This record gives sequence, C-alpha cells and structure tokens, in this order.
Amino acid sequence: MIATAIAPKIDPAILEPALVQLTRHEARVRRVGVTAVQPGEGVSTLARELAGAYARRGRSAVLIEANWSRPSLAEAYGLTGQPGFADIVAGTVAPSCGVHPVADNLSVVPAGSPSAIRQATLDDGRVEDFLALVDDRFELAIVDCEPITEIGDAAALSPFMAVSAGGNVGERLMGLGDRHYGRIRAQALDWLGRVEIAADRIDDPPTRFSGGMRQRLQIARNLVTAQVAAIFMPTG
Repeated sequence: MIATAIAPKIDPAILEPALVQLTRHEARVRRVGVTAVQPGEGVSTLARELAGAYARRGRSAVLIEANWSRPSLAEAYGLTGQPGFADIVAGTVAPSCGVHPVADNLSVVPAGSPSAIRQATLDDGRVEDFLALVDDRFELAIVDCEPITEIGDAAALSPFMAVSAGGNVGERLMGLGDRHYGRIRAQALDWLGRVEIAADRIDDPPTRFSGGMRQRLQIARNLVTAQVAAIFMPTG
C-alpha cells in the first residue's frame, strides 16, 4: 500500500501533462528535475505526486529534495530530524543513511539537517556521486528543485559570463571527454531549447541576456550532463 504524504493534492490539469511527459521519456530518462519560475507554484506537491504515481505503477522511485530554502518533504513523510540530501553532500553521513523507504517502491531523501544545508552546495562533486548510486538502485529519481528565481545572481552568473551560451553548455560535455564539435553543439542547442532560449542566441554571450535568460542558461549548463528531464510548471 502506498502511503499518502501529508500534503495538498495538485490540480490534475497540471499533474496529467507532467505524467504524460514522464511516460514519453521514461525509457531513456533516469532523473527528472521539477522546478518553476517562482516560489509558490506547487513544485514540491507536483514532485510528490509524480513520485507516488510512478511507484504505484510498480516502478522503483526515489524523491530527492534539492529545494533547500523551503524544505517540506521531512514533515510530509514523517521524517523530521532524519538525515537527507544535504547531509550526504556535506559528507556527514553515508548515502544509504539519507535514503528512507516510505512505501512500496518509493523512497524519500529529504533536504536534511539545517547545519548540513548551511554547509553543503549543490555544485559539490558528491552530488553526482550520489546520483550515480541512485541510478543503480532506482528506476527513476525525481528531484524537487529550487524555483528558478531563487538562484542567486552571483552563484548563477559569475562562472560563465565570458563564454557564449552554447559554450557554457558545451564545456560541461567537454569536461567529460566529448570532443566532437557537431555533437556538442547539437546537444547545446537541444538544452537551450529545453529552457526556452532561442537557437539563434547560441553564440551570444550571457552579458546580452536578461536576468531570467541567464538563470535558465545556468540550469541548462548544470543539467546537460545529468540525464535530467526538466519539467517547468505553468505559471498564472
């Protein structure tokens, strides 16, 4: 029996399209990031509902809370005080200690302790190490992400302002050893499209972008090597 989190239900008009998108890509996608343009759009609720729906289909899923500024999963699933994602990234607990089974086929990784949240950063190498372990254990990881507008300007902009939009995305692939220019550029175009940056802006530097476009570029840069399908919730 799947336990129900203590949380409001999401509008089926939002949940159903997200489930359709997930089903369409599930054969090749192992991680799904759920985010929105701004706080208060129901991102955490959608992430919970998606994870529960996937688990009820008999598929193993893990729900990971990367929305550290507004954590809610510990309370929703009765995990208050338990270690979570930030504790794993900070290196204060073993990865297995932060993954908590809550129902058939469903486990939850809450945000973690306040001290770990203050210490850890999502660009730490332990993030990818942990996600690689998750890939081996679960069929799908759903990541409850920070809203786009919560990405701090300095953190989001300073590392990549001097490189073109396509170069920002492509350099992550080059870091993994890819040296095929055509393939790198094609993937950069694909990811820019996913975050709603027009293809004809691929050679523009971020200094020519608006603040919102820069934030979306940073998301594409971070996700391109992570096999993540980003679901953007609609805004009113």
